[in-house]
Amino acid sequence: MGKELSDTDRQILEYIYRTFKDEGCWVSSRHLVHDLQALDSDVYEIAKEIGWWLVRVEDPDSGSKEDALAKLTIEGVATCEGSEQDLLDFVSVLQLFVRTYRATRDGVPQVTADDFIHELNLSELQARKMAMLVLEEGGLYRSASYGGEGPARFELVRKILHFEKVDSIEDYLEICERDRALRLSASSDSPVARAAPITEPSPPLECDPMAAYETLHLHPAIRRETEELFRSGFYNQAILEAFKRVNELVKAKSGRDDLDGKSLMGTVFSEKKPILRFNLQTSTSARDEQEGFKLMAMGAMVGIRNPRAHETKWPEPEPLETLEYLAFASLLARQIDKAEKAKV
Repeated sequence: MGKELSDTDRQILEYIYRTFKDEGCWVSSRHLVHDLQALDSDVYEIAKEIGWWLVRVEDPDSGSKEDALAKLTIEGVATCEGSEQDLLDFVSVLQLFVRTYRATRDGVPQVTADDFIHELNLSELQARKMAMLVLEEGGLYRSASYGGEGPARFELVRKILHFEKVDSIEDYLEICERDRALRLSASSDSPVARAAPITEPSPPLECDPMAAYETLHLHPAIRRETEELFRSGFYNQAILEAFKRVNELVKAKSGRDDLDGKSLMGTVFSEKKPILRFNLQTSTSARDEQEGFKLMAMGAMVGIRNPRAHETKWPEPEPLETLEYLAFASLLARQIDKAEKAKV
């Protein structure tokens, strides 16, 4: 899926992979541009042109953008010559994740890079490389600890069971491509959906998550955006679409198409000069209500919508946690319905 790779595209992918394969690290944008002198200096645009499902550029915690790291996904690694052993080891790690999740009866199922060494007989270098690749496949774990003291650690999520029958890298890549097609068709007119990372649908729970979904009686606009995504197990995408819809409802009712997200909510629901108000603001408590919902709406955009729209490996929630997010989006949507235009 995606455009045919050009010779320059392949040169870039091969360069990043050689550094990863030999040294167990990702290459900085500075070195990539310096060593491949035919490249433009904007590595972000280069990565976007090649395809986010193959290569990603991650902003550094500090320093200039020249220090940003260019990283490959497993799909990117699979395009490179000499990657066969890394791909085999990745499948072994995936199978270890599934076995560990199945075997864990109490507590949170976890796997560390030390387990890669002891259970799979990988070298320290190879174990570190596998941890780096897993980090770029965000749908495989709930949270990760990497880069500090001790080995990389991954807390597993139930959706790892979706890969239970993966025996080869071809099986895994087929799932990735099928997921991407489903994701884009679910929200084909959304630029965020076209740019967002891929995560595989979660397997069904022993209990029926849709039965719980039905009990929420969500706001109609939120239900329209999320029902099929939730039913298919695209939990992060359902959350993203719910809060995008909240944003659109505020724009439509306030008439402020020129604003978006946090700034939109802060302006429209301002307790000092609101465009939409929840009450007449004749008391301290009434003004507190206005300010409180303003802050909740601002926080929803910054803390819930934006990370899922922009982060390449945002942890996938469990179904019941997803329902809590959707209930919050529904609450905001109903408050927006109740809000009145303030008199100028």
